[in-house]
This record gives sequence, C-alpha cells and structure tokens, in this order.
Amino acid sequence: MHMLVIERSVGNAVLATVSGRIALKSSQAQGKAFGLAALQPLLLDIFAVSRFNIVFQLFSTVREAFSKLAPFALEELDRR
Repeated sequence: MHMLVIERSVGNAVLATVSGRIALKSSQAQGKAFGLAALQPLLLDIFAVSRFNIVFQLFSTVREAFSKLAPFALEELDRR
C-alpha cells in the first residue's frame, strides 16, 4: 500500500494529483490497492472539480482506507 502525504495549497494539490496518478498506475501494474485518505477540504474541492474523485478511491480517514484496502495492516497502524 502506498501512502502519499499532502500539504495544504493549490500548488501541492496539483502535485498531489499528478503524483497520485503516477502512484495509481504503478499500483495497478503491480496488482496493489491505492487510495487517498484524510484530504483537506481544498483538495476535496479540487478533486471534485477535476473529477479525480471518480479516478481515485477517497477515504475520510487513514483508518478507513486501511480497513478497506489493507485490513491485514490495521494492527500495525494501531501500533503507530
């Protein structure tokens, strides 16, 4: 499972979108799950306008993402 941490700015939102597309393609090629979690409201708006919310699996929290995409890793997440 890939994790991408994103700051709060429009420039970083664009970078996140491009980076996310690359990570998504890489994950799909390797047969791995990919999703984005805990996005700030600005990023959610940008993803909605650009319709990337259709391309990516979006989750409200990191825990929700792990429970859906990598339930076997929840115990490790809880230890952190």
